[in-house]
Amino acid sequence: MSKVTINGHVYEVGPTDVVLVIGTKVLFNFKVVGSYNAPRIKLEGDPLEVHTTGDVDVTGDVHGDVDTSGDVTCGNVGGNIDATGDVAVTGSCGKIDASGDVTVSGNCSGKIDTMGKVIVGSHKKK
Repeated sequence: MSKVTINGHVYEVGPTDVVLVIGTKVLFNFKVVGSYNAPRIKLEGDPLEVHTTGDVDVTGDVHGDVDTSGDVTCGNVGGNIDATGDVAVTGSCGKIDASGDVTVSGNCSGKIDTMGKVIVGSHKKK
């Protein structure tokens, strides 16, 4: 069982549950359960993919892609990352397309495209 926290409200998420944040609406198993002007999302566990319109903090690894209209912080990412904000990966990932600063503690197996600073491992690129 994993947990999803959205603006302080915790949802217990099983393997068949779906949590969506579309604009300001939060849906749990396709039913609207809340509405927030600026959703702050924290995922505890290892989601298959992450797609959101706000900032997201993943305590765990994402098996697929991350697509967000905000900042993203996570462990390993099995796929690619597309974010309009800053990206911080504590493990490894694929390609990154971001508008803000990018920090990857491990390896990045793809291209990094950003307008901000890039730090991969101990290497810094301006």
